[in-house]
Amino acid sequence: MTMDSSGRLFSAFQWFPDPFQGPHWDSVAVKISLDSGLTWSPPMPIIVSNLPSNFQRPFDPTLVALPGGDIRIYFSSGPPGINTIGTYSAIGNDGIHYTFETGVRFSQAVRNCIDPAVTIFKDTFHYTSPKGAPQDGAFHAISIDGLNFTQLADIISDAQHNWTGNMIV
Repeated sequence: MTMDSSGRLFSAFQWFPDPFQGPHWDSVAVKISLDSGLTWSPPMPIIVSNLPSNFQRPFDPTLVALPGGDIRIYFSSGPPGINTIGTYSAIGNDGIHYTFETGVRFSQAVRNCIDPAVTIFKDTFHYTSPKGAPQDGAFHAISIDGLNFTQLADIISDAQHNWTGNMIV
């Protein structure tokens, strides 16, 4: 969930609408609120133009409102294969339509990286994604531009703390 500079709230989520296995089953959708969350639009599937044709559909979305007014969506995706899923991004301004941004934001050669979470704190983008089970902890990386991330030390965790979900400041 994020809020843009005009006060619109955007909530992105993995969507499983009827019918089962229908055109939007297991896709990313967004709901928008113009009144501080009192009411919400119906779910609307996102559209990512220029997504490489061999990539899986985007999943595990997280949104970041950028200082210039755009919205960046980070998501899990990648080409088919073993350990090919990483975090990618796309940019847009209405919460629904996005343009794929070339290049991976975060990945690991020996495992898939799923369930990204990104936020901006003190002009720095912070990225996390779970390493596996809760007790495995989470990856942590930072970026100045939100595109090129530098991995930091992993976040230590235990079985009672799950690193799946969005971050807020």
